Amino acid sequence: LCVLGDSWACGEWAVEKRGGRPRPKLVPDTGFDHYLRQQGHRVTSVAEGGTSNLEQLQRLTQFPRAQHTFDQVIMVLTDPLRDVFNDRFDQARPHTWQDYRELYDQAEQDQYRQISQLTVPVLLVGGCVRVNTGLAHELGIPVAQPDWFTDLTGRPRPYCLEIICRAWYHWSCDTSLLEYLEEQHEQERQHIQRTRQWRPEPTREHLYFGIDGVHPNRRAHERLAQQIGSQL
Repeated sequence: LCVLGDSWACGEWAVEKRGGRPRPKLVPDTGFDHYLRQQGHRVTSVAEGGTSNLEQLQRLTQFPRAQHTFDQVIMVLTDPLRDVFNDRFDQARPHTWQDYRELYDQAEQDQYRQISQLTVPVLLVGGCVRVNTGLAHELGIPVAQPDWFTDLTGRPRPYCLEIICRAWYHWSCDTSLLEYLEEQHEQERQHIQRTRQWRPEPTREHLYFGIDGVHPNRRAHERLAQQIGSQL
């Protein structure tokens, strides 16, 4: 097996102070790849925090015969716009909500097509973004977990986790886009507050999210490994 993805695919994240500032630190052996190994699978993970979907797909090129090296690729999806903003931010800067949606939809479609053309089978997991199950079905891409966030929390996903590129703070955009992005930012703040707020009985956010409030913890990764393992 080969695991692709951003920070959501890596494992549990702790927070440490370096240079007087809190910074994320990955806790070893807490990702779902670790729990899949415990099930007896051979797993190679090339997931890395901050990487985009296309950057992750390109990592398969380090295995020239990937179709013979791996029986299955498990890909935890991140914001499709990470690739757009990383590659051509100045040219692709949206100014309206419609611009943003068109960019998002086109990037998503292009990335799913590339996934469907791989020579090794892929299982999708909705991480920072939910899987577009309609598009995945149309292109014949199997889905292991369409929306990991909702599976963990038992409630609908806030839009905030779909836009993790915060460069929009510096954009000169119209009111429709600014209000949309600010609403997502507020939903993100509320989610983090729910994961950190003390309660007599732990919530699902407490059970399944780490101390930073935005990354699934080791318990969540073990749960995902059980779901994936049942489909292999």
